[in-house]
Amino acid sequence: MKTFTDVVNEVLRYGFQDGPLVNKSRIEEWVNEAQLQVARNVDSMEFQATENKTMVTGEYKLALPTGFIRMASILYPLVAVRLKPVDLQTFDSMMSAREAALNEGTGIEGPPVAYTIFANELWLFPTPSTPDSLELRYYKKPPRLSGVEVPAMAEDYLHILVDYAVWRAYRAEDDPEMANAHQQQYEKDLMKYQADVQNLQDDRPKQLSGTWGLPL
Repeated sequence: MKTFTDVVNEVLRYGFQDGPLVNKSRIEEWVNEAQLQVARNVDSMEFQATENKTMVTGEYKLALPTGFIRMASILYPLVAVRLKPVDLQTFDSMMSAREAALNEGTGIEGPPVAYTIFANELWLFPTPSTPDSLELRYYKKPPRLSGVEVPAMAEDYLHILVDYAVWRAYRAEDDPEMANAHQQQYEKDLMKYQADVQNLQDDRPKQLSGTWGLPL
């Protein structure tokens, strides 16, 4: 298997026929869903991206990149500093009470040394005092597949997408025994993939629920 079409056809070889519960269109949805779930759960280089963000003087909030899933790290190249990730509670405690109440910045301006993520924004501390550039290293959503495109995942691991789609198909057909068997196979293969490719150097602060990444 090399392409999205190859993956879909492999799922169809399990004997699924076009019907109201399982059909080619739904299988294509499940294969796309599978790759997104893998990207959300595994820190693989296949989903890594970088983007340079120019800070705005006096503004501590920046929009996150399109397709953002989670942050790996942020580099401030001009001063060769890697920003420290903090949770939302810690970030709030660093802000002055007046500015926090008025939502007018962090109360301190200077080169940022820390950040947190809330909703779809990147918050910096202190508030930037110069329009320098930051290098964001992050994990992003894989592009949606629809035909002969090659999935973001390496060819050696495309069977994971098949595992997931077959699991969803049997579940849709209300076949709990087969669904459970393929769910277990998917989870087993995903763990092997994670062990092979996991990058353990990410910034991973302990944050309050809902403050890391975007809603699923």
